[in-house]
Amino acid sequence: MGLYGRDEDRRRVHSAEKGFIVVVGDSGVGKSSLLGEVARDSRVGWITAPVTNLRSAPGQLHNSLIDQLAAILDVYLADRSAVDATLESLGGAARRLGAVGGKELARVVGTEILNLLKSRLGPEFGESIGNMIKDILQTGDESLRQRLASSSELGTVEIVLKFAEEIVKLTDCNLRIVLDRAERLSPGDKAILLDMAEMLPERVQVIVGLSTAAAENQTFPAQLAGNGAEIVEVLPLSLESIRAWLLDANVDAPSSEVFLRVTSGYPLFMVEAISGAQAGLRIENIQTAVAFQELMRTSWNQLSVHAKTAARKLAAFNECPPDDFIVQMLQVDQNAWSAVRDELLNRRIFIFDNENVAWFHDRRRDLLWRTIMNSSDRDEAASTATASLDSRLETLNYIPLWAAACLPELSQADPVRSKYVQIAKLNAASRDSMAVLFALLELMEPNRDNSGKFVQTPLLLSYAADVIGVRGDSVDALQELEEAGFAFTKSNESISITTALIPDKLTYAAILGRMTSEFGRWTIPSIASNLFQQHFQPLVSPFVAATYGIGSLSLTELAKAAHQAVEETRGDSPVHAEAALAVSARLGSRPFFAGIAFQTASDRDDAVERLTTSEVRIMEEPLTISSLHRLPTPRVRSHRIENVFHLLGLLDSEEQAPLVGAHFHLASAQRRVDALEAVRKILTETELAASDLLEARSVLVELSHAPSSIMEVRLSGNVARADLIDVPEYTFNPFEDPLFGFKLARDGIVLPGESIRGWSLNSYSEKSSRTHKPFTEVVEEVTKALEEFNKFQKVQRIPLDESYLESEITAHQHQCLADARTMLAAGIGEEETLLDAAAVAHHVVIYPSRELWGDSHGATCLRVRSATPAVTVTITDEPLTREDTLDFFGISAENESDRAILNRSQYAFASDLIAELLGYGSHDIRLVHPSDAEGNN
Repeated sequence: MGLYGRDEDRRRVHSAEKGFIVVVGDSGVGKSSLLGEVARDSRVGWITAPVTNLRSAPGQLHNSLIDQLAAILDVYLADRSAVDATLESLGGAARRLGAVGGKELARVVGTEILNLLKSRLGPEFGESIGNMIKDILQTGDESLRQRLASSSELGTVEIVLKFAEEIVKLTDCNLRIVLDRAERLSPGDKAILLDMAEMLPERVQVIVGLSTAAAENQTFPAQLAGNGAEIVEVLPLSLESIRAWLLDANVDAPSSEVFLRVTSGYPLFMVEAISGAQAGLRIENIQTAVAFQELMRTSWNQLSVHAKTAARKLAAFNECPPDDFIVQMLQVDQNAWSAVRDELLNRRIFIFDNENVAWFHDRRRDLLWRTIMNSSDRDEAASTATASLDSRLETLNYIPLWAAACLPELSQADPVRSKYVQIAKLNAASRDSMAVLFALLELMEPNRDNSGKFVQTPLLLSYAADVIGVRGDSVDALQELEEAGFAFTKSNESISITTALIPDKLTYAAILGRMTSEFGRWTIPSIASNLFQQHFQPLVSPFVAATYGIGSLSLTELAKAAHQAVEETRGDSPVHAEAALAVSARLGSRPFFAGIAFQTASDRDDAVERLTTSEVRIMEEPLTISSLHRLPTPRVRSHRIENVFHLLGLLDSEEQAPLVGAHFHLASAQRRVDALEAVRKILTETELAASDLLEARSVLVELSHAPSSIMEVRLSGNVARADLIDVPEYTFNPFEDPLFGFKLARDGIVLPGESIRGWSLNSYSEKSSRTHKPFTEVVEEVTKALEEFNKFQKVQRIPLDESYLESEITAHQHQCLADARTMLAAGIGEEETLLDAAAVAHHVVIYPSRELWGDSHGATCLRVRSATPAVTVTITDEPLTREDTLDFFGISAENESDRAILNRSQYAFASDLIAELLGYGSHDIRLVHPSDAEGNN
């Protein structure tokens, strides 16, 4: 059939000045035929590939662009004389674009183009292309292909267009990319299409066909035009065009006016009308309102029984399944199916699209499904199609795009809902519960201990709300998901985990189909692994081992995780890891962490350089490095906070004057909050990260209408709340409900920017009141966290040198005094207590130890009142007796009390004393000969 009445439309397309052209019009008006002719038009200095039809699954826009570029290269290499140079140029582009930080996906795009080109060029080039692909790909790139195939990302389209720019340079030709059926794109791909006009390189033109038949697409052309696209609207044929067509078809009766009335000038209907007229149908008797139906029925009635049976069954699919599936479902052999397909084509039930695929036109399928077939036919077809899909999917290790695309419609049929209960529940589930399921499928990672997959429930709900977009209450959404049987949560007092329950692949395909329509993309399975492999792995290689995940970990937890990752790689042959790196990052609203172990500190430092100089966007969101900590570090002074609290007399005061009264627990909780906030002011960045105090802490208080109990809910946020918040009494027990914190957020008690960090129930009876010590609790929390951090850091080598020790101890004492004054300014402690505690001179004597279990040094420390605080260190050759000690300090037994001796302590090991005076734990330091101070541990 010729293209009638489209000369002006073709001229408009060819003369368009803009690089992005959108051909729009109603379904059946002739857009696809116009695009096919435009693609076949020969223009000097241009390369155009055959039209590619877009699909509904996420990621199909950039996949279709990749297919077009491969087809363009195939056209360019028609004589095969420039294959070698072309392959080398394309390989160089893949390496060059992949070398840019965060663009490792470019290597995969390049290899996909090469793979498609390999299939077009033939086997003689297979080996050379295969070798080039191996050379381009690097570790982890294969794992990106799933993401490349099923996610809608603006950055990926940008990469593909970069390759188009490279091909322009290579061929010195303008490129024309022609895509049809943009109305089928997922919401995510449609959003990218809106930005295409601003992304196109020079000398690259993209022409897209878009049907405006559906209401949701009728405003899309205006949006595209507003973003810089040129719109070419295809209108129905004129009377003159219809007359020319009828003349060529040897149809001279009735008049062309009758055909215009019956077909409304739509070429799709014209084909039906001409076919009917040639078969003896009296076209003039057809009413306009039902013209297409009657024309279609005429074609339908001329089909054989076998063809009708096949068409009814196949109408259940809105996308064409593969031939082997069709043959199996119809229970015929390939020859019989080929004969049926030819008959459906001859009777115009099927048509060839621009990719030469024989399938229903959307209007024909819709008419057959909704009008010609009755409800019983539809139910039977949907039931047969779903059963065949179920059988096919069980044999596959992936979900085909066409299968996921058809299930949302199939699952509406009553027999399908009755037979497949989980799919029926899926259809009935709310959008919010689907958002939680989406988050769950995306977050699940294999667990090293039991090979199972689970997600910590608080992380799941936060991710669902912040990343996927729960509109209502995430707790209710999770509970709905569990009641529907798609998730299971296991909890105790300290942890709650959730896992997905997907009974079979058919249900999973239905889930993916709904995800596409609901959220515009499929899930990215094991997203933490994807993030690490896609971005971090190329930038931090070479490394020994790594652990990573979505969420937030303290620096201590990251250091421990990096250490454990190394241990798990050891096996029979030791793996040496000299250094590690703790990374916290955010991909948009996704928190990400990684603990990475390196063989050398140089490897680690090179990785830091690459991470800090790379600008990366993944899934259309910026990847921001929140913190980088080189490990191991020198051990931090884990007991420094205890030293400061002692200077302020806070720990002694708790022993001497415990909190009392009916509401002493409120005062206790407030003291702990205030003390933690003051401590945050004096900790270093490393100490804050190690003790998980980077964010401010505050406490919510729930009173059970009795002074004997209190529930405390710890919060983190940008700013600590000034006062305690009274939480109303809840009818449930929070220790039987791990989602309690999210319910507080639902009720507005937890504010935006705050996150629940845990809760505890403390008894405050009269008996227990004297043992409750908020300052001690703060010291213990921070000290324990820093001690745990130190386990994975370098032991401090302290030279056994008098002047060095005097200088270091003095510096630490002054630092503690400065920290104590900072605490005072924050309202913690009393000035008089600090002044009294600071007026002390330390006299330290270190001598050889006679302990049988090792060579070391013992020590004596005398603390006395002094107007001028000072530190004196003496190292002697012989241990001192008590009398020698007093005499050494110029004190006799008779006047000992007169010299205001505050404390005299004997230490079996001098390292214990030095650690105490320097704010370390006893295991954090090692006393060494001065010449060994800079040696290895």
